[in-house]
Amino acid sequence: MQFEIPFKPNPEEDELRRIPEIVLQNATPDFYEEMLEIVRTQINIILFTLFNRQVDGGCIQLANYNPRTIQQTSWHHDASADISIVVPLNTGYYEGGGTDFHNRGSVPPLPTGHGLIFPSFTHLHRGSPVYSGDRYLLVMWLTINEEDRKEDRFR
Repeated sequence: MQFEIPFKPNPEEDELRRIPEIVLQNATPDFYEEMLEIVRTQINIILFTLFNRQVDGGCIQLANYNPRTIQQTSWHHDASADISIVVPLNTGYYEGGGTDFHNRGSVPPLPTGHGLIFPSFTHLHRGSPVYSGDRYLLVMWLTINEEDRKEDRFR
């Protein structure tokens, strides 16, 4: 799998969570808007069923975990997101990977195209180590809409 746009670490993130990434809003704004529309019209149905919440925005990016640049991230909450969705793009082409949840267990790499959805602000988590190959992910850090935020039931 090759990408024409290079993956770059975000210098604003702390070093232990910094991963090579492509931020869709910056790299391909039209595609970002199309993805956000899918979130608003399709994924919100799932989020409302799971969490009684809907999202209205957030960051969508491609991420690359590999033994050369970063194998795994440190334990963290996603301070800028309420709900995260992690979609593997190439399961089977790397060894390791998955997501660890502190005191809750681990989720092995899902099949390509399947999404792991979780409340990332409240669940301490990290990317599991990648031992070989490149693990490519579509990652969505989503924020709940203002009506739900006013009720402050989610946090």
